[in-house]
Amino acid sequence: MQYSRQIEINLPRDQTAALFDDPDNLSKWMQGLVSFDHLDGEPGAKGARSRIMCVQGNREIEIIETIEDRVMPFMFKRETEKQMRAFKEFAEAQP
Repeated sequence: MQYSRQIEINLPRDQTAALFDDPDNLSKWMQGLVSFDHLDGEPGAKGARSRIMCVQGNREIEIIETIEDRVMPFMFKRETEKQMRAFKEFAEAQP
């Protein structure tokens, strides 16, 4: 699945990029964020991987994010691998 989203933010690009880049701001705009852990690579750079844990309803979701490309403040492209524990439990319980 591919998903693309574009929004316009009424701030200078450099200020927007600085806000986006600061991990301390994640909980202010990422709904349900439980934790953000850097796994490997240079933080914020192309190829870096992070684990993001979120709660949505009664489900805890683990997202492994890999930064595919980055030309800040113009473009940030990432790939996420969602692993839902509820689905894992459901799938493993099947005959």
